[in-house]
Amino acid sequence: MDDQTVIYNIAKEYKLGPLTKDPERLYGGFLHKNYLLVGSSSKWVVKLLNPEIMKRKEAFANYDEAEKLEQLLEENDLPTVSALTIHQYKRQCLAGHYFYIFPYFNGNALPFGAITKKHCCLIGQTLAHIHLLKTIQEPVLKVPLSIDWSLYIQDQQALSKLKRWHQCYELAALLPPLKTICHNDLDPKNVLWNKFDLKIIDLECLQMASPYLELLETALCWAGYEENFKVELFDQVIEAYYEIYRLPEIDWKIIYYHNFKNKLEWLAYNLTRLQSSDLKERKIGRQETEKTWKNLCTYEALENILLTHLKALT
Repeated sequence: MDDQTVIYNIAKEYKLGPLTKDPERLYGGFLHKNYLLVGSSSKWVVKLLNPEIMKRKEAFANYDEAEKLEQLLEENDLPTVSALTIHQYKRQCLAGHYFYIFPYFNGNALPFGAITKKHCCLIGQTLAHIHLLKTIQEPVLKVPLSIDWSLYIQDQQALSKLKRWHQCYELAALLPPLKTICHNDLDPKNVLWNKFDLKIIDLECLQMASPYLELLETALCWAGYEENFKVELFDQVIEAYYEIYRLPEIDWKIIYYHNFKNKLEWLAYNLTRLQSSDLKERKIGRQETEKTWKNLCTYEALENILLTHLKALT
């Protein structure tokens, strides 16, 4: 069954129609598929969850946790686009297809060139309020990176870099025993804006995790390290966050080294996509592999400036 048929069946079953035009694919994410549904008086977004992700044994437990945290954000009026709760559940299933239904928010993600210090201030403040909503004193487990890079990379210079980054994470001290609600992907593509009214989307990865890691990665993304890093935007996210929530003092070098993990795991995931029989999947894998490699190189080059500014600001 193709996606269009699935979407039309969802619209019929959940009484989202009659639709005034064909469902429109919304692009931005790389794991799931989003479709805009336009009715005569309302609009919705349906997110079809990746069937390969749903086959993972931990998938349902992870989504269950995320939905509970999403409900908490919703109840406390945090600026999110939350999935509709239908028959007491957010995650829905129809004919074996898992999905979420969202109300439509009339906003757009910002390209890097449009991001200002005011946007970064609002992001820093919002992130702090999310982190403060629920905190627990609990050890943050350090999971080893079990990736054999030689299976994917033959170039010795690239392999040497990967092993160095891998070792940075493996040798880093443990993170502080503090967990908060974390979005885990709060980069510009997952925040919609209508002027300075913001809404956070893609909440299915919410979990209790380290606020230090999320703050560092969020500040990096909004400062444009994937495009053209602007240290004043990085500083603005950190300063705005610390006006609301002063995290316990930490050696930021530990956080910097731990932050290699997610980047390396994302690189490994996309390297495996290059072996897919699906042409589109291989294309995405190639694009994301190249992008992630570039990001890792930039991240390494920024080490001194990041640590200097973090020490001064916190």
